[in-house]
Amino acid sequence: GIYLKSRPGQVGHTGEITNVTYENILISNATQWSIWIGPQQAGYKDACSLLWPFIPGTACPIPIGITWNNIILRNVTIDS
Repeated sequence: GIYLKSRPGQVGHTGEITNVTYENILISNATQWSIWIGPQQAGYKDACSLLWPFIPGTACPIPIGITWNNIILRNVTIDS
């Protein structure tokens, strides 16, 4: 699938994800998410839980200081 992630940072630190294009893509039999654009899923403190949203009480916090700009998905087909 398509996986764009941001990692939790520290107060005062920033990051930018800009000018990313995915084009003419066929996604077949994706295992968890066909398309994920958001916080990094990981098994460490302050990360988006790998179990979210399937297990009640798990969290997926949005990292501070991250800017997303000009993310384009064009002609993306999901077949599953």
